[in-house]
Amino acid sequence: LPHNTVHSITQSTDGYLWFATWNGLARFNGRNFTLFNAITEPSFQTSGVRSVVAGVNGEVWAVTTRSGLHHYSNRQWQTLVLPADATGMKLATLKFDQNGLLWIGSQGQGVLTYDPQSKQFARPKPASEFGDTWIQCFYEDTDGSMWIAGARGLLHFQNGKLQALGSAHGLIDGASIFSVQRDSRGVLWVGGETGLYRMRVNAPSGTRMFEVVNIGLKTAVQTISEDKNGNVWVGTQSGGLLRLRDDGHFDRLMAARGLANNRVMALHEDREASLWVGTNAGLTRLSDSPFFRISRRDGLSDEFIRSIFPVKNGSVWIGTSRGLGEFLDGRVKRVRNAP
Repeated sequence: LPHNTVHSITQSTDGYLWFATWNGLARFNGRNFTLFNAITEPSFQTSGVRSVVAGVNGEVWAVTTRSGLHHYSNRQWQTLVLPADATGMKLATLKFDQNGLLWIGSQGQGVLTYDPQSKQFARPKPASEFGDTWIQCFYEDTDGSMWIAGARGLLHFQNGKLQALGSAHGLIDGASIFSVQRDSRGVLWVGGETGLYRMRVNAPSGTRMFEVVNIGLKTAVQTISEDKNGNVWVGTQSGGLLRLRDDGHFDRLMAARGLANNRVMALHEDREASLWVGTNAGLTRLSDSPFFRISRRDGLSDEFIRSIFPVKNGSVWIGTSRGLGEFLDGRVKRVRNAP
């Protein structure tokens, strides 16, 4: 990788994986990386890439910290000239909606959209209501509305109207929101500097209310994603990576158990169902394996195993040189005073 901090991850339609870092874009072909930055590409005036998204036919779109919007097509990069009222705008994040419109968020200078077909920029109306907040991410909901995570809170844009959600909806006024994701069960998840939230709608008024989800950590939630199996993954600012289980509990992966770093910046599941985790110290790839290891870190009294015995309740008794353990539901419990 050209830099350890990975801000954004996408996979283009031709199968390449793209990683946005402080020192350029890294394209991965499964074996090695190809670097695109200010040194290798004249159109990049700066190398710090904040966001990358895939378009059609292998196209890729990226924004850098100072040189605007970049488009990759037919093995060539092109820098698009922003409209006059957006000159000097510092771009921060990108998102394609279901109509093929590219949404562009800035660092406190509003929102732009770009239509690749007409090659026209526009400002969503009413543009003034987006204010001077730093846009962290966009998420298009199932009804076509757009959730906008900003440095001063959560915004909802629907039918030309913009609504700010705060303390009246269960959130904290002015607190940064970093990520929004609706899962396959219909639950809308919101992550921000004050933690993880889940939205519920009060009937019959239809009022949106958010409730805090206890993840057992006092840390910001940086990113949220759902995989093809319906698992909700939560990347935190200092508490590693969490996976939400059906029973409402979380599994946690941290640096001590193989994660590159406990600050998770980006998540992306590729076509092979591998989960790529972008952190502040490089990448970690998670994928299914026919084997997994049970060790002292999982609760075993010792790793010298003498005997294994399955029990009718579905658990497995594990005899070690230092005692007995019961393995059930992915966890090991020490058995004391066993007969």
